Amino acid sequence: MLLAAFSALVFAQTPPPPARVRGTVEKLREQRDDRKGPDGKAVSVKLADNYTVVGVSRAKIDDIGAGKFIGTATLGERNGGLVALEVHIFPEAMPRRRRGGTIPGT
Repeated sequence: MLLAAFSALVFAQTPPPPARVRGTVEKLREQRDDRKGPDGKAVSVKLADNYTVVGVSRAKIDDIGAGKFIGTATLGERNGGLVALEVHIFPEAMPRRRRGGTIPGT
């Protein structure tokens, strides 16, 4: 019984993990971010003291070229291959990583 009570106490003190919330920022004030989610619903988010904002903009296929670092989000398979839902072109200044560490030469 004591172990169960101790476990519950430790669990109650563990902060929740960070969350990523997509949407269009409507208003940013102090530590609060009011945005419209992808479904059109209004969402108000309390920001941590050390919050980070990442922006997304429209790009063309011609913007992807040799030496560009990209990431993709895929949705299902079509004819045995993955179909890209999103393609992200990362800025040159962004550190490049892969599983297990930084990509050599960066």
